[in-house]
Amino acid sequence: MIRSMTGYGQARWDEAGRSVVVEVRSVNSRYFRLNTRMPHEFAALEGELTRVVRQTIARGNVDLVVKVELTGPSAARAVNTAALEGYVAELRRVGEKTGCRVVLTAEALASLPGVLDDEELPQGQVSELAPRVCQTTREALEALEAMRRAEGENLAREFSAHCDAIEKLLEAVGRVYPAALDAHKERLVERVRRLLEETGIEVSEADLAREVAIQADRAAIDEELARLRSHVAQLREALEASEPVGRRIEFIGQEMQREVNTASAKAPGDELTRLLTSLQGEVDKIREQALNVE
Repeated sequence: MIRSMTGYGQARWDEAGRSVVVEVRSVNSRYFRLNTRMPHEFAALEGELTRVVRQTIARGNVDLVVKVELTGPSAARAVNTAALEGYVAELRRVGEKTGCRVVLTAEALASLPGVLDDEELPQGQVSELAPRVCQTTREALEALEAMRRAEGENLAREFSAHCDAIEKLLEAVGRVYPAALDAHKERLVERVRRLLEETGIEVSEADLAREVAIQADRAAIDEELARLRSHVAQLREALEASEPVGRRIEFIGQEMQREVNTASAKAPGDELTRLLTSLQGEVDKIREQALNVE
């Protein structure tokens, strides 16, 4: 069953005052592109995480966000005493100089740059949490895939409905086409006879019939209709594939458009033109939806 390229997944792990949160978002893209954001301490994991994502996603623009936090007592950050004393001394000096009363609170001082040491995980924690980051990423990807499969089922139903509509229109074209072609031949004969009368040129009935047949053959759309039916069958087959088929469906849609455009340029008769215009509308919808398929 086809999958959508659009989806979202999240997974979380908490244990012993430590947490790992992974979010994965994917949207449409012609190719695979991964944008990763995670703590710099885990930069060495980027290659492994890319491999994990590629195992699940073949095409799409993917955003992977990894957050690792210490939530227990170990989350406390050391105070830079020298920086804190410097801030206090400078604030008091400014207060005395300006005559303003300076009120110092622990919360305000802690928010000043450099007062608290940078929040960085110890190397031991990084090594211990690295496998957990990979596992949580896999779980987030599972949630994303569930959404992509659900959306893929909706897309498959829409594609199937468009195929049904195209097949009905092709049946209608098949009923109208023979009479439209006969009427086109009659108009050709009438037009040629009128021109011959105006010019005084005499042409045998055999020659006239041959030229009319040649002109009528140029208006024939049997081959285009046959290829359209074949493309519909190919699209239905693609909808049942387990591997990514987005590009294949895009190609089928392009070929459908080619056949409809050719038939529209050749087909005689207003009713036939109207039906082919409706066919074009269904093909346009297929091409538009194909851009959402992995």
